[in-house]
Amino acid sequence: MTKTEQTKILKTYQDIIATIKLNVTTDLITAVSSGNLEISESETERLTSLVNSLIDLYAANGYELFQRTTN
Repeated sequence: MTKTEQTKILKTYQDIIATIKLNVTTDLITAVSSGNLEISESETERLTSLVNSLIDLYAANGYELFQRTTN
């Protein structure tokens, strides 16, 4: 695999993770706004922050795995 191909794969992975983060955050905020989740605004902020941090953590592990796999 060429360096360009590896870079493209890793960039695609990062794009996928960014999309997941955006969609999960949007869905959480929508659920709170529509009344499906009854939590305060400050708790909503804390929850979305926690979820984003967890996605970042798991995504970093996946990124490292992709790096090792594509080498």
